[in-house]
Amino acid sequence: MSNYFIADGKLHLLVEWAPDSELFPVLDEEGEEIIDDECMCRYENFTVGGIISKSNMKYGYAEIRSRAAPVTVSSAFWMIGNHFEIDIFEMVGKAGDGPDGSGDTAPRIMSTTLHNWDIGGIEDNGYGEDYALQWNGAEDFHVYGAQWNEQEVIFYADGAETGRITQAEAGAVWNEDYLHVWADNEAFLWEGLPLASELPVSFDIDNIRVWQKP
Repeated sequence: MSNYFIADGKLHLLVEWAPDSELFPVLDEEGEEIIDDECMCRYENFTVGGIISKSNMKYGYAEIRSRAAPVTVSSAFWMIGNHFEIDIFEMVGKAGDGPDGSGDTAPRIMSTTLHNWDIGGIEDNGYGEDYALQWNGAEDFHVYGAQWNEQEVIFYADGAETGRITQAEAGAVWNEDYLHVWADNEAFLWEGLPLASELPVSFDIDNIRVWQKP
C-alpha cells in the first residue's frame, strides 16, 4: 500500500479513507494498541502520505511549491530533529467543524510554530504565529519557505516575507539542532475530520528546495 504517487512531474501525498488498512490497529513496541492521550481514542480510518529527507541541515533556507489538500486535514511543510522543530506551515485546506478549528479563513492562513522538545509537552513547548495569505492555499500552487539562522526564522510566501520569529520572542522555546525536512498530511480532531465521501484527495508538491548555510 502506498499513500503517494508521482504524476505529471508532481508528487501527490494522499489522504485516504481506509478503515480496513493493515496499519490498524496502531501498536507500540510491545504490541499494545496506542491510544491518543488527548481524545482517548484510537488511531483509525484515515491514512495519509508523507516524505522525510535523508539528510539534515542546521541553518539555511527551505522552500516548497505546493497546493494543500482541499479537506479538513493539515498539509504541512516542516523541519524536525531530536530537540527542535520549525513548522513552516500547517495549512488546513477546508474549514472544519472541530471544537478548536481554524474557522472559515483556514485555507488562507499560513500557520507557523517553533517547538522545543527539551522543555515538556506540546502545550508548553511551542511558540507560533499565523500569517494571512491573499489566496486559498488549496486552490493553486504557491511557494512557501523559511530562512533559519542563529537569531530568527523568517517566513516567506511567493517570495514576500510574511513574518518572522526571533530568538528573543520565542524565549525558552528557541533551541538548536540539525533538522530533517518533512512534508505530510496530518488529521486532527480539533479541526474536524473529512468525510469518507470527500476522499481520496492529495497534498500536491511541485518541488522542494533546500540551501544550507556554509
